[in-house]
Amino acid sequence: MNSFDSYLSTKLKFENDDNFLLSKLLQKDHNSRPRVGEIIDTPWFNDPKLKALNFIMNLESNDQKKNIEFLEKLPKIIGMFENKIIVKRFLPALLKAIKVETLINPCLPAIFSICESPSFNISFAKEVWPKLRDLFKLRSLPAAAIYFLISKVQFIGEHISQTDFSQYFLNLICKAMDCNVPKIQFVVSNNMKFIAKSIDSLSFKNQIFPRMIQIVSTTNSKTLKLDMLNNIKALYTKLDQNLINDKLLGSLEKVRKADNNNDICMCICDIYLEIAKIVNLEGIANKILPNLISMLVSGNITKSNFDKIMNLIKTYLDQIKTNRYNELINDGATLNVDSLASTNKINNDFQSNQSKEEDNFMDSLLASSKPITTTNTYNKGNE
Repeated sequence: MNSFDSYLSTKLKFENDDNFLLSKLLQKDHNSRPRVGEIIDTPWFNDPKLKALNFIMNLESNDQKKNIEFLEKLPKIIGMFENKIIVKRFLPALLKAIKVETLINPCLPAIFSICESPSFNISFAKEVWPKLRDLFKLRSLPAAAIYFLISKVQFIGEHISQTDFSQYFLNLICKAMDCNVPKIQFVVSNNMKFIAKSIDSLSFKNQIFPRMIQIVSTTNSKTLKLDMLNNIKALYTKLDQNLINDKLLGSLEKVRKADNNNDICMCICDIYLEIAKIVNLEGIANKILPNLISMLVSGNITKSNFDKIMNLIKTYLDQIKTNRYNELINDGATLNVDSLASTNKINNDFQSNQSKEEDNFMDSLLASSKPITTTNTYNKGNE
């Protein structure tokens, strides 16, 4: 017993209350030992960390309101627990709980607070993603969950394959862009450059770009509109010339007509400046220049921006002049050569015909037996 008492005092180092409980439990006389109810009521069993662990292991049977309150606070207290408990107990319980729709929203922040912490050394692709991706298969998902998952698109995208990203995450992104909730659409816009990098060009052109145009054309949020226009300016190289001429230019014209705001007009001008080298002359003449001139006439712009638009118009006019003038010179040169060739042909034909007529005339004279009386006829005529 002496060695056991020594072990307790040197290794366990319980608090006074815990020592008291332990001494009671080790009584030789079983009648002197505390009952279960007494044990549960002791401070040791009311330790907050122990309560938290017990609570999270029974999320499915707990009161849902209490679950939500607990899970919302969990990310703030999770650092109090040992890493092993977090990885082996908390994380599996949270991943299991997201199958319950009402627990999706409060569970996600707790899950990602664990996954993003380097101290836990979690393999997201192997331990978390196989269970988390079931959320992406749901037909409907709470708006708060969509917002949260989109906000974590870079972390998720860096830890899963491009195939999984296109198969699961792209669909969620499209839902977020279609939801008409500016806050959710804005978090997509904030991550648009990473999204565009993570998917193939065809998916961007067919699925993402049309939705970008739709948001720019319909949103009432100036901040969202400007942010999405800046994304278009940054990502226009992913579009082909036909898409720019057929879809982008017409959409920008509609946006300008709907909102002549100075910031919107200048953002559109920045896009025009970027695409100047790849847009065709028809697009410049029929869509860009009329839109720029309308900005000058009716746009709510500053003097400095007025000058900027004028310079942009001059740039496009110079581009038209360069292309068309060269074409006109080439066409003119071609016409001169053709005209010269045609003139030479006419002259040659005329000379050939004249020569034939003269030969025929001489032949007829030689064949005639009558003398030539040109002088006599002339004199008789004079008389």
